[in-house]
Amino acid sequence: MLLFLVRLLKEPGSVLRRLFQCFFVWGQPTPKGNPKDAQLIVVQAMSDCEGDVSSQTNLSLASYALRYYERFGTPIFPQAEVGRIIEGQHTPIVGETAFCSTVDLWSDEYIRSDEVARLQKHLCDETGWTRVLVVASYPHAHRACWIYERLGFEVIIPPALPKMQFEKEFSQRRWRKPISAYPYELLARLFFLYKGLI
Repeated sequence: MLLFLVRLLKEPGSVLRRLFQCFFVWGQPTPKGNPKDAQLIVVQAMSDCEGDVSSQTNLSLASYALRYYERFGTPIFPQAEVGRIIEGQHTPIVGETAFCSTVDLWSDEYIRSDEVARLQKHLCDETGWTRVLVVASYPHAHRACWIYERLGFEVIIPPALPKMQFEKEFSQRRWRKPISAYPYELLARLFFLYKGLI
């Protein structure tokens, strides 16, 4: 709590702006930058379906990232759920993340979006890459982009990112219906803001 208050005192404008965005920014993210300038494509996955079956959302994210790889040759560092789809299409990926667990955001067993981003940043720190093309389904894409910005990346947001599909087979039940997905995403945003992650 003390760290949040210190941040609020140091940068009140940015904290209050992000708080406003947490509540009111939900649609397609506004494109930003030129995708051809990205040094790395970073992909934030959604839940797989029961039985470790790839979800339609993750298939869409993989397809979207592959289009930019094929167009510009930019390497892809995906979250594991999307990584196995891309590797299955014989496309090389860089880096590796763990699969998301079915437990909650607040559990130590859960690999959160910020932890995925930190793994991706570790590679970027080694290579000197600073410009990332963020691929994520919205509304989660907003939080993902804020995380990368907070980590110091120059974030490039491509046009027409995939919208999250609410699938009744999602292993993470909270994403199965809008009535649970949107409140969860709002709580996650507020939690990440409180922790200084966005």
